[in-house]
Amino acid sequence: MSIRKHLYLLYLSTSFWTWFFLGGLWTNYYQDLTPIKSIIVGFIFPAIILMTLGKGLLKSVTKSNYLRASVICASYIALVLVAYDFIYLKLHLGKSFTYLLDYWYLTFFTPIPYLVLLPIGYQLDKQSKS
Repeated sequence: MSIRKHLYLLYLSTSFWTWFFLGGLWTNYYQDLTPIKSIIVGFIFPAIILMTLGKGLLKSVTKSNYLRASVICASYIALVLVAYDFIYLKLHLGKSFTYLLDYWYLTFFTPIPYLVLLPIGYQLDKQSKS
């Protein structure tokens, strides 16, 4: 994958985190929401976005080997978001590492990109070989 594609994925992940962050400002970064609303905002809505855009995302970064691309894309999404949350919560706000429990919806979101994009990549690979 070219450097341009990597920068594109970094840009997409940064944009996704920025919108999530800005959306959470009015709720103390989603701490003021009920657990059900946190599940909807932290898991269901982002998973639906990934399911909707996943096929197009993978096709935009590669023309073959979609499963490999899905691992790379999922890693960019998950790890970049974890890094930005660490910078904001740990370094900026000075929270202890218990922020991983306090902001449980952020912690539990981490595997979602893998759970959504890997099956899409597998299916695209299967379709492209037949």
